[in-house]
Amino acid sequence: MLHAQMLGYDPSTGLQEYLPPGLSQSCVALKAKASSDPDLPTLRESLSGPNTEHFWKAMDAEIASLQSTGTFEVVLRSSLPKGVRAVPGTWVQRIKRLPSGELSKFKSRWCCRGDLQPYEGVAYSPLVGWPTVRTALLTFSNSGESASYC
Repeated sequence: MLHAQMLGYDPSTGLQEYLPPGLSQSCVALKAKASSDPDLPTLRESLSGPNTEHFWKAMDAEIASLQSTGTFEVVLRSSLPKGVRAVPGTWVQRIKRLPSGELSKFKSRWCCRGDLQPYEGVAYSPLVGWPTVRTALLTFSNSGESASYC
């Protein structure tokens, strides 16, 4: 019974009520699932595998695309003012295929951690619940009048 309580089980119901702190930090709990999809290689796999040249070209095309739109500015880390951090990022590689299974193209994307960028203002994301949508649709469909939309 003491062992069950140590693992977070309620002795009266037999249900697990909480995770003990040691269990959530064990190496088993934090082990990531290995990807076995050959169309989603890691950066190391893509740059050391048989399609290395194609991925380098895709990365060059991505950088050229970002530079042509003025998305970023290259700045030396040593020239950053004190207290300013560079936004980290990573490469995401993908092999695109046709419906027949043939290779279509090699895609590379540079993804930045936008959540680490300073944002001045209120973070707002308008959401609507499905019950509200259904109620509005029922109201407009049962009114018998033509609904005017703004």
